[in-house]
Amino acid sequence: MSIKLGSVRAVVVSSPRAAELFLKTHDHVFASRPKTQAAEIVSYGSKAVALTPYGTYWRNVRKLCAVHLLSTSKMEQFKPTRTKMIGLMVDRLRGAGQKEEVVNVSEIVAEVFEKLLYRTILGSGDNNDDDHDDHADDDMRVKEILGEMVKLGGAFNVSDYLPLLASLDLQGLAQRMRQLSESMDKILERIIEKHGQEDRDRNLKDYDFVDILRSKLNQPINPQDQNSEVLGRTHVKAILIDMMVGAQDTSAVAIDWIFSEILKNPLV
Repeated sequence: MSIKLGSVRAVVVSSPRAAELFLKTHDHVFASRPKTQAAEIVSYGSKAVALTPYGTYWRNVRKLCAVHLLSTSKMEQFKPTRTKMIGLMVDRLRGAGQKEEVVNVSEIVAEVFEKLLYRTILGSGDNNDDDHDDHADDDMRVKEILGEMVKLGGAFNVSDYLPLLASLDLQGLAQRMRQLSESMDKILERIIEKHGQEDRDRNLKDYDFVDILRSKLNQPINPQDQNSEVLGRTHVKAILIDMMVGAQDTSAVAIDWIFSEILKNPLV
């Protein structure tokens, strides 16, 4: 069934045969994401991965992230940090259990994964110097901005379906997203500059995502593609936002469900 949502044509797939055609046979045709006002504003003109239309650029950025940020060796690098923080979480829960205190496991798990997120991506919380409070303030502000970005990005936006009305910003969403984007940009610029000043003192094995992406600045995103875009600061900031949004809730929610299933089925 085909319907029109404003000026956007949509197709409703309601049978297994049609689903196979869309999701398997012609997957490459329908794999792209639609351009939205939120993606244009928050992702610096769709320069990240999650909300970027399928194509050569998307494949190049995805490869960059898979090879340099999300590889097995990179995940192994942060294993000691994960082990330490999860151990502290278990000790905290054990202590509360011994005192017969009521705890909110969801909040504790979310807090642990947030710390891991900011440590892995932004390098926050890996030192005890005078800048520790600044890192904490930035982390808290980043969390607030990301939450608001996700909320606005998922809201119904008239401008996505009636582009002629986009300039009017009837719902005020574009203005709010620009304000959030500007705030996030200032924080990320400060973090990137801080990492640049620390380069001399950082060992390669201690590199976080910011360090890795900084080392790729002004180089082709895909060295094997002669037409590949050169990685700039806007690309770096867009990718960092993508990584943080993608990792913010998924792991914590998964652990939350696992705990729920264990409580309901303790003998498993």
